[in-house]
Amino acid sequence: MKKLVFILGPILAIGAVVALGMLGIINIPGLTPAKPDWKATLLKIYGQKGSIKGDLVVLKDAPKADVDAFLAAAKTGGLDATSDKDGVKSKKLVEWLNKNLPAGKPKTPVVVKAPPLAPPKTEAKKPKGPTLAPEKGEETVAELWNGIEVTKLLEITKGYKDSELAKILLKMDADKVSEFLAALEGGRAAKLSRELQKQASVVPDPNTGA
Repeated sequence: MKKLVFILGPILAIGAVVALGMLGIINIPGLTPAKPDWKATLLKIYGQKGSIKGDLVVLKDAPKADVDAFLAAAKTGGLDATSDKDGVKSKKLVEWLNKNLPAGKPKTPVVVKAPPLAPPKTEAKKPKGPTLAPEKGEETVAELWNGIEVTKLLEITKGYKDSELAKILLKMDADKVSEFLAALEGGRAAKLSRELQKQASVVPDPNTGA
C-alpha cells in the first residue's frame, strides 16, 4: 500500500503541473499555449474594423467578441481603455495606434477646411434701349416752332393733345406763344391756356427735378 502511494504521488503531482501548464496558469515551454500578443490583437482588429474619432476608437460593425478582445488587449498594454457604445475610448490608445499603425492604415483623420466659395460672377446688365429724355425733346421742338409761321404752326399742332402741346409752348418764346393762342379758335385757346397755367404752377422736386 505504501509502495502504491509512493508511486501514485509523483504521478498525480506531475499530472497537476501538466494541467496547470496547459491552462496557462504555469508557464511550461512547449506545453503552455502562447498568450495572444496584445499589440498584434490591437493592430489586427483595428485594421479590419477600426477608425479614430477624437479619443475614441470606433469599431464599426465589429462583433462583440472582437470589441471585447480589443478592449482586453488595450488594458493588457496599460493604455487605460474603457468601453464605449461605439468602440473603445482611450487617449493613450489613440496615441499608441497613431505611432504603431503600418503605412497605409488610416490614422486620426485630419479635418481640411474647404476653400471659400468664390462669389458668383455677375454679368454686366446690358442696357435695354436708349434712355429717353422727354424734356430734351420738348426743348428741341420748341426751338423749331419758334421759327415757324403761326398759320403753319396751327396746322402742325392740330393732332396734339392740350397736355402735350402745353409742355412745348412753355419752352417757347412768350411772344410766339401769345401770337399762337390768339390765332386759335376761342374754345381751344381757353382750354390750352388753362393747361398752360396748370403745368406752369407745378414746382419741381429739388431732389428728383420732376
